[in-house]
Amino acid sequence: MATETQIAFEGTAKEQELAARAFEVMKRKGMLFGANSPIKMTVESIAQALTKEGAPLSGEDPQALASKLEATLRKNKAVFAPGDKGEYVTTKAGHAPHSGGSENTHTFKDRLNTGATTLDQEASKEYAASLVSRTANRAERSAVMDTSVIEIPVAPQLRPSMAPTPALRPNETQTIIPQHLIPHPPVVEEEEEEEEAPAPPRTQEPVAPAAHAPAAPPRRAEEATGVPARPTTPAVPSTPVAPVPPTTSPAPPTSATPTMPTPQPRVTAPTTPGEAPTISTRPATVEPTTSAPATPVVQQPAAQTPAAAPAPTPAPTPVKPAPAAPPATPTYTGPVEVILLTEDGAINVDLRRSVDEILEDDALVAALEAMIERGISSDQRLIRFGSDIFPEEAVERFSKGDFRRIKEYLDEPETGGVASDRDIMAEVLNRRTDHPDYERVRFSVNYRLLKEKKDFEFVGIDSDRLWINANASPVAPPARKPAEIGQDYRFLEDPAITSVEEEGDAAGDAAGPLQYSLTYYEYENGLLPYDRRFKRIFPGQVFEDQRFSLLRFEIPQLFGALLAELRYPTGNRGGFIVGLNELFNEHMVPGARFTITPTDRGEDVFEVHFTRNEEQEDNLLQYDDRRGRYVFRPTAYTVETDPTMLLTQEKFGKLHNHKKLDDAERKRPDVIIANAFEAVGDQSEGRFWAVFEDIYPVVNIERPISKSWLKTLLSGAYPFFYEDDTTEGAYFYDPSKRPS
Repeated sequence: MATETQIAFEGTAKEQELAARAFEVMKRKGMLFGANSPIKMTVESIAQALTKEGAPLSGEDPQALASKLEATLRKNKAVFAPGDKGEYVTTKAGHAPHSGGSENTHTFKDRLNTGATTLDQEASKEYAASLVSRTANRAERSAVMDTSVIEIPVAPQLRPSMAPTPALRPNETQTIIPQHLIPHPPVVEEEEEEEEAPAPPRTQEPVAPAAHAPAAPPRRAEEATGVPARPTTPAVPSTPVAPVPPTTSPAPPTSATPTMPTPQPRVTAPTTPGEAPTISTRPATVEPTTSAPATPVVQQPAAQTPAAAPAPTPAPTPVKPAPAAPPATPTYTGPVEVILLTEDGAINVDLRRSVDEILEDDALVAALEAMIERGISSDQRLIRFGSDIFPEEAVERFSKGDFRRIKEYLDEPETGGVASDRDIMAEVLNRRTDHPDYERVRFSVNYRLLKEKKDFEFVGIDSDRLWINANASPVAPPARKPAEIGQDYRFLEDPAITSVEEEGDAAGDAAGPLQYSLTYYEYENGLLPYDRRFKRIFPGQVFEDQRFSLLRFEIPQLFGALLAELRYPTGNRGGFIVGLNELFNEHMVPGARFTITPTDRGEDVFEVHFTRNEEQEDNLLQYDDRRGRYVFRPTAYTVETDPTMLLTQEKFGKLHNHKKLDDAERKRPDVIIANAFEAVGDQSEGRFWAVFEDIYPVVNIERPISKSWLKTLLSGAYPFFYEDDTTEGAYFYDPSKRPS
């Protein structure tokens, strides 16, 4: 019998078929193992898996099958190796451990030097001589190459005012300074000479100043040129910015007052070559010829009538203003706020707070994300993948050969049909994480693969980007078609259906453990609903057209893990998690109670915990495929259960030998609820009476119905279902009110 791995089994045709079925059971147990990792199972466990309900050999005696199975496994020692405690060991690659695989698996010799051969002594000597000959030839070719270097002197470009660079001594090292870094002396701007019209002829000779009288301070050369000048005569310091007030001088005790001379411009000789002379129009102070103390006399300029006409005030000398001091840094003591307008109102942001403190406000973070989103969506130059944004011109393109190699990599047994973008970068494109363009190329891989919808499908989340080949999945499909299951769960997307319990569970923002009780419909199909409670802890879709994401459920008590699909709601179909058949069918029963906990190992990694009790046995409801009816069979279990959800024969004995409803009736909730009343209700006066806790597990046998929706259907949605006013949580079903 040909299997997926094309293994040739030994023995007769029936023995080969039995060996293939045993191999499929063991491979399914180690679906998350490596290709060469050992998978161990006892013969009894394999026989139980092959004879359970729904298995290929269901209905046969497990003990009788175990003896045949052990003989078959011994004939195929190349695939099944005997282990300890009656176990048999194999691998997903289809060979016993250390029997079918090569010792050099995944080594550089096998991956990079597949054509390597072993040489004998003579051949190895010839190969060594050829290496020496090739080395000598390479050295000869290198010797004939011209390695001379011609130095081209480049004269430095200096400013005209710079002196030539002196010649260096032989033992000195020349230092080359770029031209723009050569310091230059400050350039002095020469001011134009200020000339005044010659003074009118004086009518009286000026009186020479006394030897002890101070002379008028000349304008210093540094005020005009910026270069300190050596004074030629003693000068009195003056403030050239403000006009000089009238100067008073002592007068003799007599009443005679000398006449003041006309102010003449004073020229100060320059102290450096090429400097312009400085002209000062400040009037000089004179004293009378008498040596007696003089009375103060107001200085007046010369005029036609010196005694009567006042002298005009001389114009101040233009002075270069001093550089302004830098403005002082303002100090803010009050709040620095920015107002963001949102649909819910204005949000004030105090910019004095740190970034971490500002981002603690969830409403503010949502407003900032919306603002950035609007800006990005309107810019056609930017493209995004999840939370990453890159300019379109920076995205790399890949060839058809690159896509073909990625597709082949996903088909390899070691990958299990799924790989992350980082695995593709390392194994296909040979890019290391320390490469400068690693993040840009990784973004390009995700963006380009998303465009190739005919060949690849995105099944990850934003923090863990996983890819599979199109129309393929590493998760086994459920017994029902996914489209039918989506139709059954479409009520989860109805906004009119609300649940007090679910709203209470989803009230918190932090994702925490979720306690759940398993229904028969979920147990039979190996799935869970994607309702409000699960939406709180499970990640959402990255793209609108994304069909599903892969989740990893780890079961620490079983030392194993499972891959499951989170199928998102689309159109008139609800969401659900599928792929938990092995966990439910092997270790749980309908009504089992367990807890799903998020982990810090990833947003798509969860742990499943359940409580083990002492083993007990009850007659539980099961479906007999051969008879097409529901029956009660003895079942032993150790998992903790919800007493109200456990379908025992003692409580729900009327369900024995009931047939499944056809598809048309199964889609009608009123038919399902009516059958539940007839199965668990007490009949009196043509009516059926039952409590809610008994109705809920029965209606979830044929199809999923939440508690909130069931309460809505029982409280007025149909006239033949109504509440019992005398008993809380009890309802009536009156078939006479039901239309024919």
